[in-house]
Amino acid sequence: TMDIQFLGTGGAFDYQYGNSSAIIDRQGERYLIDCGHDVYATLREKSTIEPIDYVLITHFHADHVGSLSTFILYHHLFVKGKQLQILYPEKAFKDKLYEYLCFSLQKPEKFIAFIPMQNRAHLDFVNTYGKHVSGMQTYSYVFYEEDELIFYSGDTSDADPTFDYLEDHAKPSTRVFHDVTFDQTNGSHTYYKELTPYQDTYQLYGYHCDPTQSPADNTLPLVYHQADLLM
Repeated sequence: TMDIQFLGTGGAFDYQYGNSSAIIDRQGERYLIDCGHDVYATLREKSTIEPIDYVLITHFHADHVGSLSTFILYHHLFVKGKQLQILYPEKAFKDKLYEYLCFSLQKPEKFIAFIPMQNRAHLDFVNTYGKHVSGMQTYSYVFYEEDELIFYSGDTSDADPTFDYLEDHAKPSTRVFHDVTFDQTNGSHTYYKELTPYQDTYQLYGYHCDPTQSPADNTLPLVYHQADLLM
């Protein structure tokens, strides 16, 4: 059984709820998804840096990568005997991530290994280019076992890629963690009413939001309210 716990569930400006980030545990291997401004501090506070083996990044907004270089450097200096690895979906994205890390780490390869996701048979990704912000590369990530699947949306205003993928790949136990907005005019995240029709088919949870803004007619459970999903 795979386990997922969130370090934070807020959007870029919802500081009270922390930058959205999660750790997935699969057969003893731990994967950190995204490392925004406050994620490094949360990892230190909860003493969860040392067990992390791999990092995945959904896109380059600061609330998703803001403390990544600090986390990498700390791991290199103080976690002995284990090299941290960044898993990347496509080479062009890896090259941009490398360039970004050069600003603070100069030579990132001294501190971290870059591994193509294709080397990990139980991982997959969905390319959501331009569906969060025009011209920006974003990804959703998928973790799966024989009868179980976890889908993590990243940031996207369009739910179609999520459910198009799941139509062909869903498992008997499929949990979907999807960014959500309660503002229909928000063009960067998925409006909650686009997600609720799928609640009868999948275990569906919303994140990357301010839970106090959830309207009375929202039936989508939010990660923030699920104690077992919070670290």
